[in-house]
Amino acid sequence: MGKQQGAALSGHIRRGRAFLLESEEFDLARPGYLPRKMFFTMAQWGMWMKYSAHMRRYCSRQFDRALGIARGAGVAPEYIILMHAMEVEMNRVDYFMPGACSAIGVRGTRAAGGEPVIVKNFDYPDKFRDMYIARLDEPADRFKVLCSTAAPLAGNHDGINEHGLTICYNYGYGQDEPRRNVPITFLVQEALETCRTTQEAVAMISHGRRSGGALLMICDAAGDLRTLEVSNTMARERMPQHSVLINTNHYLDEVMARIDVPRDAVYTDRVARPLRGVRCRESSEARYARALELLAGRDTIDDRALMAMAADHGADGAPSDNTICRHSDYFCTTCSLVFYPARRAMKITHGNPCCSDYVEFTL
Repeated sequence: MGKQQGAALSGHIRRGRAFLLESEEFDLARPGYLPRKMFFTMAQWGMWMKYSAHMRRYCSRQFDRALGIARGAGVAPEYIILMHAMEVEMNRVDYFMPGACSAIGVRGTRAAGGEPVIVKNFDYPDKFRDMYIARLDEPADRFKVLCSTAAPLAGNHDGINEHGLTICYNYGYGQDEPRRNVPITFLVQEALETCRTTQEAVAMISHGRRSGGALLMICDAAGDLRTLEVSNTMARERMPQHSVLINTNHYLDEVMARIDVPRDAVYTDRVARPLRGVRCRESSEARYARALELLAGRDTIDDRALMAMAADHGADGAPSDNTICRHSDYFCTTCSLVFYPARRAMKITHGNPCCSDYVEFTL
């Protein structure tokens, strides 16, 4: 599967290298005395030395797939591992916050028709959108997975499997130090390939060796909807309130909140220019509050209402970095998804949901 993916997307994967070399984010990490290409080569080998042994030991199937992507695309394995490592290495608030997302899930009596539904906006710099793909995985000895991911990645950010198990990954920013270097996208893919229920996925990811932070919205076909808040070393469950869950990018569990980015933390001059001087959690807290406001007073919520929430521009209708449908000089909603666990279906649009159409795929 990795070799097929690499061959089909070799152009995207190869362009990603040139794009990364020219990006502001890359320059922010590069010591000024090092030429770009030299620093890129050093970064590739550094990430290979740091990540490859742990990936191979603790998530060997996905590591093998990453090597297959490299072979199919005709690029160095070290480059593909670098692209996976970026998820974790850029997860440092004093440098560059790698993304921000909003997810809303409903189940039971609040869900129209009783069918659980999740909507998820993936927010990232718009320039990366060319790397996004929708992918169907059909491993011979595991479960089929329909997911949203990026061209060089073996894992995924959001997906659903043939049993209806759905996982949506929002970035989290726990400040504890990792003990193992395995990106969470690997674990999301592994859980979808091997687990049938929310309970199984929660147990697998909670005990998995990983690096990075996340707020994972997990739901199965029976409507068991939960959030698993994870950091490098900790994992805590959060249950729905009145059959609804909301995830943005700050921890809500009391224990997890102790290791989160402080509420008054402000971006320094070590980040991309549009973020400098902005309070790190400003957008996350604003989007969470707006989701609460939109859900208040609704007895039932259907997928159309959730898609309208995904396209929301705030009470005054002015799109910004703090609206659920994000528009700014840096972060934008680059992908929006709707999941239907009971009927094993996913809708996806690449772009802001306020001005693009969803396409449906089913298992």
